[in-house]
Amino acid sequence: MNEKIKRPLRVIFMGTSFFAVQPLRALYETEDVILVVTPPDRRSGRGLTLMASPVREEAHRHGIHSIQPEKIGDPEAVLALSKASCDLIVVTAYGQILPPEVLEIPPLGCINIHASLLPKYRGASPITAAIVRGEKVTGVTTMMMDQGMDTGDILMQMSIEIQDSETAEELSERLSVLGSRSILKTLKSLKEGKLERAPQSEADATYTPLLTKKHGEINWDQGPVQIRNHVRGMNPWPGAYTLFQGKSLKIWRVTPHEENDGPGRVLHAKERLIVAVKDGSVIIDELQLPGKKRVSGTEFLRGHHEIREGMILGR
Repeated sequence: MNEKIKRPLRVIFMGTSFFAVQPLRALYETEDVILVVTPPDRRSGRGLTLMASPVREEAHRHGIHSIQPEKIGDPEAVLALSKASCDLIVVTAYGQILPPEVLEIPPLGCINIHASLLPKYRGASPITAAIVRGEKVTGVTTMMMDQGMDTGDILMQMSIEIQDSETAEELSERLSVLGSRSILKTLKSLKEGKLERAPQSEADATYTPLLTKKHGEINWDQGPVQIRNHVRGMNPWPGAYTLFQGKSLKIWRVTPHEENDGPGRVLHAKERLIVAVKDGSVIIDELQLPGKKRVSGTEFLRGHHEIREGMILGR
């Protein structure tokens, strides 16, 4: 990577979620994005409507050809990538590990934009993990891809502070913009022949899981700040929840409070809904029953007189 390149790079972009849209847009404006790879359209919502990924919609908006293989290692997909004659593959929030036959296609390699300061929080849910675990700072990393999960050499890192009330959705939007800046700076250094690589420290590596609905369940036997971080980190997916009369009650926003009793016990159910947790309590600011709209705790209490002080949530 020491030769200077004075033309736009021919880039194949791989991504899926809203997090990947801003980087794709930035690359479209500065380089030659010749192909977008994104998963097949999926059925979503109550009506099971067939929905394209945000990345496919962005590619269509700019007239960029896209392919949607079920698996990136399928022979047809590998052949399409090879025929594209790219310089580089850029990947972010794609959801699949690239096999060797794909990693070997671009002459300049494959670069990933990851939403954490690697080697911390490798894996599928780094933004959620940073919030749930009470981090004050996070960021993005550009890295050369290898056959591992976010294990390649670090190229560049940029950091931001996490705001106290910020949800995973809100932080993701800011990190997406930061990811756009980081990939542009990374490619500028690459084209100038100044790009440096630094191996990751395996001793410092941590991993995050692919989130399921079960991850959203609230453990009332945690402290007020931990509960708030859990609710923030699980917003919007999979959504923090507890059980109420056998139903899943989503909790969208809480405020730490000092009053205490047994974890999960309703302390107040009149003007405010306050639930005891370990070493304190939380005020339930916003919540939602299945099939209903999100409402404030006060609005919820007006329509649900069956919530009484002393009852236990989570059963």
